[in-house]
Amino acid sequence: MKALRLFIVLITMLWALPALAQVDPELLKRAERGDAEAQLYVGVMYVHGQGVEQDLHKASEWFQKAAEQGHAKAQLFIGTGYFTGEGVPQDYLKAVDWFTKSANQGEPVAQFNLGVIYRDGQGVPQDYSKAAEWIQKAAEQGNIEAFFDLGVLYFNGTGVIKNQQIGCGLIRTSAEEGFRVAIEEYNRLCAE
Repeated sequence: MKALRLFIVLITMLWALPALAQVDPELLKRAERGDAEAQLYVGVMYVHGQGVEQDLHKASEWFQKAAEQGHAKAQLFIGTGYFTGEGVPQDYLKAVDWFTKSANQGEPVAQFNLGVIYRDGQGVPQDYSKAAEWIQKAAEQGNIEAFFDLGVLYFNGTGVIKNQQIGCGLIRTSAEEGFRVAIEEYNRLCAE
């Protein structure tokens, strides 16, 4: 949890930083010495072009280094790269592998992503039960999109026992947090 808060602080700092001429030499030294958190930070800088020229390939290289050391957020980011094909060649199997490693460490976005991948059968055989399991794990950690998707699964009985009351409750929770799709779907499916 402490590492996640640090990451959020780092991302917030990135947006507040003026464009730098180059990466902070001390940060780069730490990253080159194998500091996974520094590697993640340098990767994020390359994604956003903060202090460096934007380069998704270089960002992916740094994320890969941190991911190989077990950094959950870096595993999520490199998995996203493989899923979208940004910075690395698109490879759904590698995306699933990295998302799984991250999700098993409790990363809620990776858990949600895995749920969606299993629901849609992208790079894996479609499996609604596994989709529901991963999406539920993400929802248990407060992921608002996961509340919505899990609600839809319950509403339709997809991968779980159909229960429209539970489904509407989960969709409502997501809607109350301002998730636009959830607001629209709650009004369409559940409002009376």
